[in-house]
Amino acid sequence: MVDLEIVGSWISGPSVGLQVRVCGYRAGLLVTLDANDQEISGRPNCFLSNGGEDGTTLVIRHCVSPSVEQLRYGTMREAIAAVYLVALYGFGESRAWDNANDYIVADGCGSYAVVRFGSGSSCVGVAISNNPRREYDLERASFDAPFEMRGIISDLLRLPLLVGHLPVTSVFWGANNIISGAEPWPTLYAFGGELLEKEMMTDDDWVAETQDELPGATIALVTSIARRVIRGDSVEPSLWSNLVPTNAEYSQKALHLLEELKRVAGDFASTS
Repeated sequence: MVDLEIVGSWISGPSVGLQVRVCGYRAGLLVTLDANDQEISGRPNCFLSNGGEDGTTLVIRHCVSPSVEQLRYGTMREAIAAVYLVALYGFGESRAWDNANDYIVADGCGSYAVVRFGSGSSCVGVAISNNPRREYDLERASFDAPFEMRGIISDLLRLPLLVGHLPVTSVFWGANNIISGAEPWPTLYAFGGELLEKEMMTDDDWVAETQDELPGATIALVTSIARRVIRGDSVEPSLWSNLVPTNAEYSQKALHLLEELKRVAGDFASTS
C-alpha cells in the first residue's frame, strides 16, 4: 500500500493536527510521511484524509490480497533475487522454495511464513508474526477454512520450521485464484501476511521497491527467469550463473542456494 497522493491529517495521538502523506501499512499501523519525509505511524482510525476518508477505510480499500497466481509468481521472483543478495551479504533472512510446493520465509527476527501451493490456483499459508503479536484462535480459523484445506493446515503446523516457535498469528488460503481467510485481509496481513509483502507486489511495484538493492540488469534477469520458471519453460545455464556476481564474498553459499532453486525449477517444468 503506497499512495503518496493521499494527503490528510492525524486527528488524534502524538501527531494530532499534522498534515502528512500516506505511504504504507505496516504491523497494523498506517505509515505516513511529513513535509520533511520523516515517517510517522499510528493506528488507522487516528487518521483522516483531506477527502474525508478515515484511515481504516483507506486500509480496507488499498490493502487487498493478491491472486494465488500473483503470489506464486512473486515467491519465485523473490527466491531468485535472494540468490544474488545472499552472494553479496550472506544469510540475513530466508526466502526460498523448500520443494516445488512449499515456499518459506524467515525474517531473522522471529517471524516465519510458509505457503503451500496446490494444483491449479490454490494455496494455504501459515504465518507467525513477532511484531505485532496477538492471541489467535487457530482452531476456529482452521474450522472456517474450506474442508479440503484443513488437512493442509495441520500438515504445515507440523513442519520443523514452525514447531517450537511462537504461536501462529495468521492463516489464509486461496481457492479459485482468490486469497482469503476467516478475517478481513488487512487483519491477516497485519499479523503475518506482511512477511510476504514483496512476494505480493506487481512487477512495477517490485522494481520500484528493489531498485536500490539490485542493479537494473539483475532486476531484469530476475523477472525474466521467474516468468520462465512459472510457465514451466527451461532456463539457460548462463542465465542462472549470472545471478551470482563474480568474486562475491558469499558466492559459495549463493551457489548452493542456486542449485536448490534450479532443482525446484526443474520440478516446475516436469509438472507443467
